Amino acid sequence: MVNGKDIQDGALAPLNLSVSTGMGTILASVRNIFGSISEVQLRLSHDGAFPFKLTLSVTLDKKNTGYFANLFYFNGAALEFMQAGKFDKAGKVSLSFNHASDYLIVVSEASMEPAPWQSPFTDIKSSNWFYENVRYAYENSLMTGTSDTIFAPNIELSRAMLVTILYR
Repeated sequence: MVNGKDIQDGALAPLNLSVSTGMGTILASVRNIFGSISEVQLRLSHDGAFPFKLTLSVTLDKKNTGYFANLFYFNGAALEFMQAGKFDKAGKVSLSFNHASDYLIVVSEASMEPAPWQSPFTDIKSSNWFYENVRYAYENSLMTGTSDTIFAPNIELSRAMLVTILYR
């Protein structure tokens, strides 16, 4: 489903989108790690990114009413969480996506959305403009702070610090 309000000027071009299910790209061993109720694998094929947001409406069995559909996409190496939605009384859920990929819908009792990152640093607050940058640097071991609880975002970067970041 495409909302006409999401289409920008010049974005109207032929859209050749194909959807297939049951593909074997995502290994069963990867799928089964969730301990889920069921899974559905989809392959959405299209050349390039979409010039607008698309909504995928999926109707599964009514027995899924009240459960969550957790949408993951397979980036070629790992599954990345996209979003979760709750099945309605008809067993239907709508999920948004913006690119073609191999997707996995995992049906479970709860949303599998990762918890937001909690900074271990007392000098980094979620209201800081650089909060997400610090999260990325910390989670990817690029920067670990000046102690376990201090990041010190306002100190000058020394040559040794820069070399360490580049090495990592």
